Amino acid sequence: MRREDLLIELGTEELPPKALRALRDAFAAGVAQELTVARLDFGTITAYATPRRLAPGGPRPAPSLPRLAFFLKGK
Repeated sequence: MRREDLLIELGTEELPPKALRALRDAFAAGVAQELTVARLDFGTITAYATPRRLAPGGPRPAPSLPRLAFFLKGK
C-alpha cells in the first residue's frame, strides 16, 4: 500500500481462525458498500485479517463527490 491509500483497521478480541476469511470478506464488502452509498469513487478493496485484526483497504477515495444535477418538476 502507498502512503495515500485508505486502510481501516479494526482491533478485536481473539477471533476464531476458521471464521477469519468470512469475517474479513464481510467487513470489506460492508466498507465497499458504504463507500458506494456515499458516492465516493474507489478502486478494488483488499482485505487483511489476523486473529486480532480486520483491515480492509485500497486506493484513496476521490477527494470530492461527482457533480449531480437534479430536476424538479412542480405541479
